[in-house]
Amino acid sequence: LVERLQRINLAQPGKEVCVEILKNMAKRYGVEHQFIGDSMFEMIYEYTNRYMPSASQPRKSILLMDAMIGWHRAEGRRIDQRLLADVIWEQEGVNVAFRVDATKIKQALDKRVFSQKLATTVIEQRLQICVADLNDKTKPMSSFLFTGSTGVGKTEMTKALAELLFDDDRNLIRIDCTEYANSDSLERFRSELTNKVWMHPYSIILLDEIEKACSEVTRVLLQVLDDGRLIDDNNREVTFTNAYIVMTTNAGSEVYRNISQYNVDDEGSGREMKQYNKLIRKSITETTGGNRFPPELLGRIDCMVPFQPLSENTLNTIVESKLIKLRHMVREKHGVNLAITKDVIRYIVADNLDTDSDSGGARVAVAKLESEVTTEVARFINKHPDCKRMRVFVDGKMAVDDINRRISEATIRVVAE
Repeated sequence: LVERLQRINLAQPGKEVCVEILKNMAKRYGVEHQFIGDSMFEMIYEYTNRYMPSASQPRKSILLMDAMIGWHRAEGRRIDQRLLADVIWEQEGVNVAFRVDATKIKQALDKRVFSQKLATTVIEQRLQICVADLNDKTKPMSSFLFTGSTGVGKTEMTKALAELLFDDDRNLIRIDCTEYANSDSLERFRSELTNKVWMHPYSIILLDEIEKACSEVTRVLLQVLDDGRLIDDNNREVTFTNAYIVMTTNAGSEVYRNISQYNVDDEGSGREMKQYNKLIRKSITETTGGNRFPPELLGRIDCMVPFQPLSENTLNTIVESKLIKLRHMVREKHGVNLAITKDVIRYIVADNLDTDSDSGGARVAVAKLESEVTTEVARFINKHPDCKRMRVFVDGKMAVDDINRRISEATIRVVAE
C-alpha cells in the first residue's frame, strides 16, 4: 500500500480556524450566549496547547469544550475560566489555577525537609526562573542533580517539590535506575518513561540513583535534556518541556564522609560545604565501576544540589516530628492519648545506631522507630483495645550512656496509664 498510495499529511489548524470551530459548536449546542466575545474560545485553544501538548487540534479543544458544556448543563456552572480549570484538573491532573508564590518557595521546602538550607537555596534560585517564565522552552522546565549520602532527604525534597509545584503527589514519576543497569533494558526504560510522561506531561521525573543506569539509558537522558522530547512505542512525539527532572546520586560518598566527620552544622547552611563544591563535582565524575556517574550529564543539568550529612540534632528533630505524627494517628484512629518520654528519641537516634554518612541517615532512624516503637504501640492497642491512656518509655540501660557498655540492654516498653 505504501508503494501504491500517496501519503498526504494534514497539518493541525491554527488558532483562527479552531476558534471558529468552537464558536460554531457553541451555536449548535445553544450556549453561544454564555460566551462574551472570543476570549473564552481563545483560552480553550491556548490551554489545550499548553496542558495537553501530546493531543492534536482541533480534537482536544472540541473535547474540552464538550466537557465544559456537560458540566454547565448538569451542575448549572457558568462557562468561565474557573470551569475550564476544573475540567483540565479532572482530565489531565493539572491544577492550572494553582500558582507558585515565588516569595515562599524556600520557606515551603525548609518546612518539609530539615537542615538542608543550602539545598533549598539552590533549588529556590532555579525555580525563580521558572515561576517568572524565563526558562528555555525547548528543554525541560528545570533539571537538578541531588547529591549526597543516602537518607539525607533527597527523595523527600523531590516530594516537597511535587507538592509545591503541582499541589499533588500524583505528578511525581519515580524511576529506579538500578532496574536499568543492563544495556538490554534500554527499550523498557524508554517505554516506561515516555508512557508515564505522555499520561502526565506536567510532572516531576525522579531518576533515583542515576549512576546505576547503563550508558544507553544515559544517552536517552541526554536527548531529553537537550531537545525536550522523545519518540514513544507508538511513534508519537512525547514532550518533556513541561516536566522537571530530578536525578539523585550517591556517587562521591567519600567527600560527604569527610564532611560528616568535620563540617556538619545543624541547619545545613552550607557555610562549610561551599568549599567542597568543586571537590564534590570532581569526585562524582571520577567514580568508577558500578557507582560511576556519567560525567557527560553534568554539563546538561541546570544545577547540582548538595545535601549535607545529617547531624545528631537534626536526626533528633526528624524523629521527634515522626513521634508527634504517631501520637496524632493513635488519637485520631483509636481515641488513645499516647505519652512518649524524651529518652525514646535518644534511644532511636543514638543507641546502637551507626552515625557514619553511609549508614542510611534518617531512613535508618525512621526504620528503627517503626520497627521498635510503632510496632509495640500497635501490639498494645490490639491487645488492649479499651485502654485510652498509654505511655512509651525506654526500659533498661542504653549503651550510649556508658562508654564501657558495648551492647545495649535497653528496649521499648508500652504500658497503660
